[in-house]
This record gives sequence, C-alpha cells and structure tokens, in this order.
Amino acid sequence: MTQDLIRDLEPSFDEQGEINGVLVGNIANDALLAQAGLEASDIIVSLNGTKIDSAGAAARVLRDLARCQPMTGVAIGPSGEKEINVTHAMLAQLDCPN
Repeated sequence: MTQDLIRDLEPSFDEQGEINGVLVGNIANDALLAQAGLEASDIIVSLNGTKIDSAGAAARVLRDLARCQPMTGVAIGPSGEKEINVTHAMLAQLDCPN
C-alpha cells in the first residue's frame, strides 16, 4: 500500500542538475499526500528538519514514507511555501504497522 504513496514522488532538480527537493506528481484530491497539504507540482524542500538537497536526503524521504514514518516539513509550489504534515492517523489509512 505504501507504494501507492511514494509512486507520486521523485527527486526534483534545479537548473544546475542539483537535487533541490522531492517533486510531487499527479495525486488524487483524497490521496494521503493531498491530505498532508500537498498538490501536484509542489516540491518538498525539507522534512523533519532536514533540507532535501542531495540524492541521499531524497532517498531517505522516500524510504521514511515507505516505512510509514510521520513527518512535518515545508514544500514550495505554485501557491507559494506551505507547511506539510503526515500524521500517524493519516498513515493508519495505509495499514501501516504500529
């Protein structure tokens, strides 16, 4: 079930080819990422206080989501900067282990 969550995410690159976050792909309005405050084309730039500026950081974000870890962070998108929050209650929808 967590594959449904992470398949909508991929590393985002700046003009120099450096990773500058994790890009949110097309997501349904009722999807977990949408409930967390994200929209398609948003770029998650930090989670749990860690700036996403390397392949390792991007991989860690995807791994933590796949492991059903709660997170708070910041994303930047067409509507500006926004806070995001993935809670235990939201993750319970994915039948995550406690």
